[in-house]
Amino acid sequence: MQEALRRQVEQLRKELGQEGKQGMSNALQEVEKMMEQNEKDLVNGKVTPQSLERQKQIMTRLLEHEKAERKQEQEDRRESNQAPNFVPIVPPELAEEARKKASEREALRRVQPAFKPYYKQSVQKYLQIYSR
Repeated sequence: MQEALRRQVEQLRKELGQEGKQGMSNALQEVEKMMEQNEKDLVNGKVTPQSLERQKQIMTRLLEHEKAERKQEQEDRRESNQAPNFVPIVPPELAEEARKKASEREALRRVQPAFKPYYKQSVQKYLQIYSR
């Protein structure tokens, strides 16, 4: 019976290794070693308190493995929900400020001060960059 369980754990460990789940595979490898030790103790007729403690640890680790596997399955099943359409509400003060700045920029574009060509180009470049 012990040998059959150990072989099932070994098979599960190999499958997890192939799936790339090394952490779970390594944990099962430790369980497998403890099961093998218990199997030797049973064959030799040496059931000691250490063997019983080892059996408890095996049981605990197998239950922990089952719980971790169940948790990973649940995480895979999570679904995403699209957020509802959100229309931002701009406070009236900010909207008024934006209108003022836009009108100031437009006034600067309309009024052509008497600059020399070099300065006119510089102002145009500045206004182009600023308006982006």
